Amino acid sequence: ECFVRTRSGFRLHRQVVVLSISAPSLWHCETECANERHFLCNIFSYRYSQGPNLPGENCELGERTYRSLDLYTDVVPDRDFDIYVRNEFGRPGCLPQHIAGSDCFERVRSGLGLDNG
Repeated sequence: ECFVRTRSGFRLHRQVVVLSISAPSLWHCETECANERHFLCNIFSYRYSQGPNLPGENCELGERTYRSLDLYTDVVPDRDFDIYVRNEFGRPGCLPQHIAGSDCFERVRSGLGLDNG
């Protein structure tokens, strides 16, 4: 894995975000971060859900390392986002692999439960 999820239900604060883009899937966002040429992308936040009332940009790229973040000011609670960081144990130049049809499911909304009644 090139990137690993480190925080669920949080996004990067706008002062940490270097570039915001629209990505159709988590894999696309991860690939954009891995292939970024204008800065070393070490972290990104990704919003799974999309809709007419949500901004188009759902992939927020940043160059800070997770260890350099102040978790009180550099991340913001947002249940629709998760934060991913570059895997420090991954190989240099790691490129995300995507095998068509390999995803069992994709989470589109969090914070909800199933009705047991």
